[in-house]
Amino acid sequence: CFSDLLRGVYWDREVSYRDDPVFHLNPNLSFTDAETKSYFEKAIDRFAFLFLRLPILRRYYETWVQRCSEVTVKKGGARIVHVDMLIHSYAQKQVSNRMLWKSGGHVTQIIGRGFGLDFVKPDCEMIFSSDEELWLAKFKKKYGLTDSFVVIEPGTNEEWFGSLRSWPIERWVELTQQFITNFPRVPLVQIGMEETRLVNAAIDLRGKTTFRQAALLMRHSSLFVGTEGGLMHAAKATGANALILWGGVTLPEFAGYPGTQRVICYYVPCAPCGNLGWCDNDHICMRSIEVPQVLSEIKQILQRKVY
Repeated sequence: CFSDLLRGVYWDREVSYRDDPVFHLNPNLSFTDAETKSYFEKAIDRFAFLFLRLPILRRYYETWVQRCSEVTVKKGGARIVHVDMLIHSYAQKQVSNRMLWKSGGHVTQIIGRGFGLDFVKPDCEMIFSSDEELWLAKFKKKYGLTDSFVVIEPGTNEEWFGSLRSWPIERWVELTQQFITNFPRVPLVQIGMEETRLVNAAIDLRGKTTFRQAALLMRHSSLFVGTEGGLMHAAKATGANALILWGGVTLPEFAGYPGTQRVICYYVPCAPCGNLGWCDNDHICMRSIEVPQVLSEIKQILQRKVY
């Protein structure tokens, strides 16, 4: 923000990621503290953003801020900059009804280059406390769970892409029915949003866990089955076995982890579409994924527990 530049800093002083659930307890990161801006500073920022609504002006502005930050780094200072600037996005731009993605590898590599970092392969991690591990032990005891249980998330965040990343709920119902028949002694645990339909015989944790608790649950499960989204990344960060049902908004090589997670994806001609909640092809990317195929993959993973 412009008021921050007047104070000689290159990040939004009102924002701190110190308590972000993704970064919490990670010893490899450091954070600034959030500050409250004055009324005058907030007025300056609002006025500046009127001009920065033009994409070309915002791009030049953010590029200049980034260069100023890099000068500090070259002088031996820390690389501290506001990570939510558009130039760090893996989207090239947003047009009226879709996202256009950047090229150049995985999203982590694309974002990293904006900070002068180069990743050989995408990776992430989450660190958990002893109190969180204790919560998990109590939860497993409450429901009589051993280490042999499967976590599922049939829902998805529809804020940007609507239901395009979702697998049809009726297929989730059919899948869980067949799962119970084939694995009657393996409990199902459903996590995610409270408004998502509860599927057959699953232990209901919809809306009852924090993001970190859900991630820890996946870490100790036999398998996580879900779609592209935040919990997919959490599964990677915790080293959980994962089976991801992938549509066509992006491609697995761009935003997923096909090297360490089992992915079912039909590379339909219209992918990656980036569509913001609309589809002219009857959701063919997800409807191409059939229940028998998903069940077969689950059987292989549970029986072998290796990729």
